[in-house]
Amino acid sequence: MPREFGPSPEEMGIPSEESKDSIFERGNIRINRENVFDPFQFETSALIVEELAPYMDEKVDIGFKEMKASNVGFNSRLNPEFRDEGYRDKIAMNPSYKDQIELPGYLLHELGHSFEGKLRAVADAEGLEILPDGVHDDEKGFDADFHADLVAAYILEPGAIDQNEKLPLLKNTKTAIEKMFNGQDFSRLREDLNGMITEYKVKQERKYNGARGKGDLTEEEIEKIKPAWLKDGYDPTPFYMRVFSQIEEFARKKTSPEAEQDFTNQDEVRRILESGTEEELKRLQEFHNLSLEQIKLFGYYAKLRRETIKKMQSEIDERKKNNPVASEAELKMGAYNESIEPHIRKTVIALRGKGYNTTLSGFSGLDSQKIKIADNAFDGVRLDDEVVRKLQEKGIEVKIEPNTVSLTCSQEINLKQLEEAWRIIEKEIPDLGHPAEASLLPAAKIFRERQSELGRHL
Repeated sequence: MPREFGPSPEEMGIPSEESKDSIFERGNIRINRENVFDPFQFETSALIVEELAPYMDEKVDIGFKEMKASNVGFNSRLNPEFRDEGYRDKIAMNPSYKDQIELPGYLLHELGHSFEGKLRAVADAEGLEILPDGVHDDEKGFDADFHADLVAAYILEPGAIDQNEKLPLLKNTKTAIEKMFNGQDFSRLREDLNGMITEYKVKQERKYNGARGKGDLTEEEIEKIKPAWLKDGYDPTPFYMRVFSQIEEFARKKTSPEAEQDFTNQDEVRRILESGTEEELKRLQEFHNLSLEQIKLFGYYAKLRRETIKKMQSEIDERKKNNPVASEAELKMGAYNESIEPHIRKTVIALRGKGYNTTLSGFSGLDSQKIKIADNAFDGVRLDDEVVRKLQEKGIEVKIEPNTVSLTCSQEINLKQLEEAWRIIEKEIPDLGHPAEASLLPAAKIFRERQSELGRHL
């Protein structure tokens, strides 16, 4: 059927109502049209998938499942315990939801959850500090899904983000979203969705007025079939616009000296250890029942970590400016060597040369360091007893797990000593006889995409 706005379903490749093919698939996203009550639900979803699939790295299944009218849907990504190697995010949308014209916005919100990993990877690659993936604290009455709501707002209400860029973290998050979508502004998608929503509203209002005009329905029955947007007290503000008031609340709690602090949040704990007041340090000490020596030790490593990351960022900026083309080993790793913390850099490079596909390295926790790999290749690795004894004498305890080597420091150790300790450990780890495979981390894929623009390919 021709439309005033947007492509027809046939032009989009959407299965017709008569088609036995119930699956619409683009890239890593697929939709199952079973349980759809109205073509509007499926067609708007397919239009969204058509536009977003080129940017989606995660595998996503979208389906329709009847729930309570007040429940719009969910994304299984919010339950990470169900993840496995072949995991696909599963989004369920409610075809009976009380306000059907909100479904496109809700679907974009749920897809926003599936973009969270890529958004974080883009931010890390660009050196941007962005808003957290989400803050959930029922006791304090604060519940926010910043990334998911902002993805929906970026696509459907971009002007609202521009008007609310008071907080630097919001501006950085917008920049990361823009880069994630390669600068696409989705103006055509907005126009098409608005046209489809307008058409749907006209159709539903005609049905409602026709049923009401027959005169055979009770007042209660008439009210029940009345479209949500015609009911008294209806608020047309899109739900995802809540994000801006939530960001203001987040900023207030983050900066207000009177605000109750979250001493279980690692970022907040590090901030206090790096530059907190005596009162904050005292409260942190009491909350975790720490000794004065532990507070001093953790403070030492928090400051050392900050200085290390600052130096590393300076080296990355210098590398991008003077020598942006990556080596083959860097392409496989998916990052410049300069993006590895300096004191652990030689160890990581050596381990990758030995065949260990590293995924994470450097400072971890409050007094520890770690190197993590993509598989369990460290399984069975043991350090010589004499090596363990010498490291213990320096205040360093080493733990080797199938996919992680970590060390914990019981005293203040400088970067040179940490580098020496890591090199000693690396020499004890056997060579697998081949270099590491290419990293499949989202950040690594983004790095290689940008290198391809410079003519460098793996």
